[in-house]
Parts: sequence; C-alpha cells; structure tokens
Amino acid sequence: MIAVLFPVSCAYADWNSGKTIEASATRLTVNVLNDGVKAELTVHAHVIGASQLNKENFARRILAIQTDHPIPATVSVSAENEQASVMTLWFAFTRAQPERIALKPDFDLLTLAGQSHQISVAHLGLPVIDHDVLTQAETLSLDWQGPWQTHFENPELKRDHGDPVMAFLYIEQQQIKAEIVVRVKELTEWLDLGLADQTWIAESEFEHIRQKTGDFLASQNPLKVDGMLRSPVLDKVDFIRMGAEDIQAYQPQQTQLQTTTLIGVSLHYEISDIPAKLAWQWDLYTDSVQRVVIRAYDSAGLFDSYVTHDYRVFEWENMLADIDLPELTGQKKAALVAVENDNEQRINTLRILLVFLMAAFVLTIVTSEKMHLCAMALLILLLGGSYVSWAKAGKPDVFAGSILAQDNTTGVVEQLLWNIYQAFESTDESETYDKLAYSVQGDLIETLYLQNRQAFLMEDGAWSRVENIQIKQISEVSDVLEKGKTLDCQWLVTGQVVHWGHQHQRENLYRARINIQDQEGFWKITALESLGQERVDEAESM
Repeated sequence: MIAVLFPVSCAYADWNSGKTIEASATRLTVNVLNDGVKAELTVHAHVIGASQLNKENFARRILAIQTDHPIPATVSVSAENEQASVMTLWFAFTRAQPERIALKPDFDLLTLAGQSHQISVAHLGLPVIDHDVLTQAETLSLDWQGPWQTHFENPELKRDHGDPVMAFLYIEQQQIKAEIVVRVKELTEWLDLGLADQTWIAESEFEHIRQKTGDFLASQNPLKVDGMLRSPVLDKVDFIRMGAEDIQAYQPQQTQLQTTTLIGVSLHYEISDIPAKLAWQWDLYTDSVQRVVIRAYDSAGLFDSYVTHDYRVFEWENMLADIDLPELTGQKKAALVAVENDNEQRINTLRILLVFLMAAFVLTIVTSEKMHLCAMALLILLLGGSYVSWAKAGKPDVFAGSILAQDNTTGVVEQLLWNIYQAFESTDESETYDKLAYSVQGDLIETLYLQNRQAFLMEDGAWSRVENIQIKQISEVSDVLEKGKTLDCQWLVTGQVVHWGHQHQRENLYRARINIQDQEGFWKITALESLGQERVDEAESM
C-alpha cells in the first residue's frame, strides 16, 4: 500500500528486492557452493581510494578462504559506475568438498567504510545466520546432505529461521492473514508433486509446484475464529529465499535443489472485527518436522509459540483491551471522514442571516417603529459582525462561490489522501468503493480502484499498513476550476511492511497534480496525475 499510490517509474530499488548499486554500503556476500565459494563485493569508490589499492587487489585482500589449505581467489568486475563497483571473487575447490571452511575477512579494509560494512554467509543459497553480524574470522561446519544443518562453530552465531516449515499469523481489524513457508523436500512427503527427479527441481516444474502447493496448503490446517471454522482466500504463492536481512520472494531462473528451495503461501480470512479467540490446528508433520514455530502479530506486537504432533492447536486470545498501547504516529487522522467545505458552511450561515434580514424588513412594515428599529439594528449587527470576522480571517468574498481557502488547503488534502489509503485497507471490494467515495469524485473511483487495488494490498508478497501522511510541499497551479483548485502536491507516507515474519519501517515520497473541487458541500479529488515517487528511508540511512 505504501509503495504505490499511483504507478510511476522510479530510480530506486523495490523495497524488498535489495539496494541499487548507488545506495549500497560496502557489502560482502559469501555463498558456499558445490564446487567452490563465490563472494560478491559491493564497495564505494571512496573506500577503494582510501585503501590506495586497485580494485582487484582490494578484492583479493578483503577475504581469505582456507580449508585444510589456503584457496586462491580469481577476481572479476561484475558492474561499476562512478560511485561504486561490484566485484566477484571465486575460490574453487580443487579437492573433495570440505567439511570445514575458515572465513577470514580483512576488517582493517572493511572499516575504511566506517560502520556501514556488512558481511553475510550462505551455504547453497541458505543464510547460515539471519543478520550481517560477522565481526571476526569464523569457521563454518558444512553439512552437504542438509544445508539447513550447516552452522558456525561459534555458538553465538545461528539463524533464527532455522526450521524447514515456518508459519505466521497477522491479526488485523478486518482480516487475519496467514503465511506458510515450507521446504519443497518436506512438501514431497505430504503431496505428490510429480517431480521428475528426487533431488532437483527442473525449471519447467516451477509453475506446477506453485499451483499444487497453493491449493494443498489452502485446504489444510483449519482455522477457527471465535469457535467458527473459517475458509481462507488464497492470495499468493511465491518461491522464497532467505537473504541476510530479509526473506524475499523471487522467480527461480534455473534448476533448484529440493533441500534448499522454499515456497511461501499467503492466505487471508475475512472478519468484521478483531476476534476474541483464534485456534489454528496444524496437521502437517514429518520425521524431520516434529514441531512448527508459529509467530502471531497483533497491535501489541508479536507472540511466539509452537505446535507439535501431540499438541496440534495454536491458540491466540485477544488481550488488547488489557494492554496500554502507545499512541501511533498519525493517529490524529485515524478516522476516515468526509471533508466538509467550511466556506460553504459560512456561506449558508450568512444566507440564513440574510433571510432573517428580509424577515426584519417585513416586520418594519407591520410593527411599531421602536420594535422594528431594534430588530433591524440587532440583525444588521449580527450580519456585519459575521462578514467583518470573515474578512479579517483572510477569507475570499463569500459571494464569489465555494473556494478552497489557502490556509486550509494542507489539512484538507492531507485528510483526503489519508481517506484513500484507509479505503484500501478493506478486503471487501464494495466497502473499498464506499470508502473511496468519502474523498474521490464518482468518475475517478473506479479508475483508482482498478489501477491500485493490488498495489495497495501487496508489496512483493508483503502486507503493508500506512501509519502517517505528511504534506511536505503544496502549491496552487490554477484556480480556474469551478468551486476548486489544481494543486501540485508532495507528501510523505510512513508505514510498516510486514511479510514472512519480518517487519520493516518504510517511507516514500510522492508528488502529484491534484484537482480539488466542492461536491455538494464536501471537498473531493476530481482528477489526479502522478508526477513521481521515491523511497526516502533507504536514501537517508546512507
């Protein structure tokens, strides 16, 4: 929802697909493969300059690999520009696959990048630890039959997501979302995938696996909401890879190992309000899957538990009323409300006073001179006082029509945009249309819905929630619209993206040309042209 309000091209990388070369810190990504170790180094030009080495020598010094003997590296430049270079180091195994590998980064060189350098290590594509925390030389113990069991000999370095099956629940106001991540090898014990090989997955089999896996997992593990069995809606099925800092959806481009390939299924259950209780029964186990960790997210945070073959039901109880939740940024606009035209209200007030004035004129004809003079004076004072206060406040001539006052423009536009984001929180199409009508003129509602529904709900498989909208710049382009204005508006959207058990703060900056007009006493967006967007949280962190 946060990433795309109006689709435009953008120079920034997608939120969940990693950083562009311009935005990267010095980063070393190490992957132990069947025939050698591949290391990819992304480094800023100023770091290489500070080292007084050329690119190739810098790369050779940055990492040493040793088994029972040192392994020399070959270096190639994968990509480069004025700001940074990406280099690939290849350490070929010349003997049998090693059981242990010593990794020795040159931290003196890495510290030339300040505190922003990162090191990640994987075995056959599976991260050995979840975060980039290597701060010294470490020894890796390799399990070639089951890369999930590969580990650092340092007991403090281990992955949190180490299970071949993981499950996540997200309890929200109008839906419960479930995500299941499972290794293909385990799937073959529950489901006949019709694979041609017992070890590998052919490229031609990827789509077939996605379809069968989605249908299968949507039919398993029943969920009860307040004692009532609910049926899920299948949202998305993706191949998943575990990055050093994140779990990401991707499309495999070549043959994959069954033991390392993960697939993720996203489901949702529609509800009218946050329930009192949930009970999720887990029925899928194997010899290697004796328990499944389930992580549940609600407004108060996360709750970890697990299910086993002997105790199969994960239970969640609504304790939110008993928890003193901190106020979230942006709660001042939490309500989805129509934005009334204050000018129109003032005009109506003055119209009423004019009616009374006319009535007073009639009274002058039929009542005594003292009575009608008193009434006349009082009404003139009321009318004059209202008009004078209107003028002092810098309001335009009320007889010129319903005009958006300059000092109220920011608040009006901010609320209208907030309403649009809130409308797309709904999982029901008709309800989304109804909520869009609070802020959008009728002809534009369907266009917004058709173009942006999926973009609002999904971000590479992620569920997102807007927490705050802040107008950064706003200027008037034209005031020739009847009862309205054309505005050039730039606004910042802050929110959370949650997917596959990871939660990320996101900030995006948008710019659009927006027509605002009075529609029967309420401000509405009647036209909208996107002028650009960029992700700013990533840029500011550099």
